Amino acid sequence: MQPPPTARAAQAAAQRMGSRMVGSLVVLDRESHEPADILVNGKVVAHGEIVTIDGVTILNNRHRLNSDGIDPNSCRHVHISNCHIVAGDDCIVLKSTEPYPCENVVVSNCVLSSPCCGIRVGVGDGTVRRCRLSNMIITDSRTGICVLSRWSDLSEHGTRIENIQFSDFTMDCTK
Repeated sequence: MQPPPTARAAQAAAQRMGSRMVGSLVVLDRESHEPADILVNGKVVAHGEIVTIDGVTILNNRHRLNSDGIDPNSCRHVHISNCHIVAGDDCIVLKSTEPYPCENVVVSNCVLSSPCCGIRVGVGDGTVRRCRLSNMIITDSRTGICVLSRWSDLSEHGTRIENIQFSDFTMDCTK
């Protein structure tokens, strides 16, 4: 099945611009030696470099397990801003899988709602570092911000977490 014209245009544009997601349009650009995967199925998982997600609305079923919002996994230079995310699991997860770190991530001006975590930092066996999260609103969540260096006994080493900055959060997490 041939992708629709908009998707074909996005694929062609991927040769010219940095990774970005605006609305439901995904454009991916990477050096040939860089790993990169963006999966969109009620869940966005980015694995790569120079990713921008701006003005995206994700409305997942709040009762569905593993319906995360946006999970930058082992990404560098990621900007997530002006998003509205309703998820059945965590809204935004900063995580890393060895050998690639998740680093230089900026998340700002988002409204998040989840029965789990609004923001989760630290899943996997890797490093999450140099991340700034600011001007966020988290509502109807069990946990506003969750920072875990080791989330399971199945995790071999856990996540090394360095230099994470949170500022200007408004949270209503009473369940």
